[in-house]
Amino acid sequence: MAERRAKGEASRMKVEQLMDTLRRLVAQRQALRDRGASWVELEHNRLEIVRGQQELSRAFIESHLPEQLPQAA
Repeated sequence: MAERRAKGEASRMKVEQLMDTLRRLVAQRQALRDRGASWVELEHNRLEIVRGQQELSRAFIESHLPEQLPQAA
């Protein structure tokens, strides 16, 4: 039970870290737009946001998965 709790806490921490990263990337995107950044810079930032969202989705799902059941022989 303690292992599961520790795993859940680690997963929640990862989710929180990824959310912080996404907030930073979105703020960066706004700053890029405000200064009239090039399409290339905006696209690079957009792709970073997409990757971060994918990672966040995986981490969020992982944090809600039940413990792995033993496999039948």
